[in-house]
Amino acid sequence: MKRSDFALLSFLTILFTFLMFGSSAFANDSTGQVLHRFQGTDGSNPHGNLIPGPAGTLYGTTEYGGVSFYGTVFQLVPPAQVYEPWRLITLYSFRNDNDGARPTDGLILDSKGNLYGTTSDSDAGGYGEIFQLSPPSARGGTWTETVLYHFQGGTDGAYPQGGLISDGQGNFYGATESSVFELSPPAQPGGTWTFTLMHDFTAGTSDGWSAQDGLVRDQWGNLYGTTLWGGYEGNPDCGEIGCGTAFEVSPPATPGGSWTEQVLHFFGMGDDGFDPEGGLALDAKGNLYGTTYSGEKREVEPRSGLLLPASRGAPGRRL
Repeated sequence: MKRSDFALLSFLTILFTFLMFGSSAFANDSTGQVLHRFQGTDGSNPHGNLIPGPAGTLYGTTEYGGVSFYGTVFQLVPPAQVYEPWRLITLYSFRNDNDGARPTDGLILDSKGNLYGTTSDSDAGGYGEIFQLSPPSARGGTWTETVLYHFQGGTDGAYPQGGLISDGQGNFYGATESSVFELSPPAQPGGTWTFTLMHDFTAGTSDGWSAQDGLVRDQWGNLYGTTLWGGYEGNPDCGEIGCGTAFEVSPPATPGGSWTEQVLHFFGMGDDGFDPEGGLALDAKGNLYGTTYSGEKREVEPRSGLLLPASRGAPGRRL
């Protein structure tokens, strides 16, 4: 997995923001404000990004902490007055009892106020879950958690990483260490969500393994991402696990057909870096940008990485 399961836990984790009072993000009068200090019982070790909610609220997750120490989903409410403290509300504490455990990524908020996310592992399915958290019908009530899918650790994948993305029509897309998947809502409320495997990574020299930091989607429905391993094995810094890849997964030409995966780039074959731990950014022209954790030049600090530009033309064209 991308993050170590044996990391030393810190109960005092700080959530902060930068308040900008100048034209530059680096102006001398920019100040940082602590919005909340996690104490363990209300969460610990937040990993995923925060997302904005209504009325200036923020939503997020913690990997650990909470009632059972298996992580939380929280809401951060801004103060009514400027100098009053922000207020953290724990919306849900995972119990690792068929409900998931250790959410390591951010959330998606839909128009009805439902939150969607993933957990990295649990004793229930053992390989991670996709969950929905629904708001109470009355203010001040209890949020309801529903597991939409339990990963089985087979061809469907294991340990979802990078969170979910949405196509705006209720379908979610994501990746695990070994797969790219789609989760589609039921035709009727209360029905079963449909899981579709779009690609099963095979590793080796022709494919990647261990997708990292989620996916991006273009206007034609193509999905892009990176894998930490797999691909080129001739670089001694990577060896037989491979130096990583950037990939594309394209929808079928006809309804009901198979999705197609194409490796856009094999890392480690030159001075392009290797181990792309971060995800990709997609611009309006179809160019992809990303970073690698490590580089070929030893004098370059490993975490600085390298920039990956890639370009894609109209539908059907290859790089």
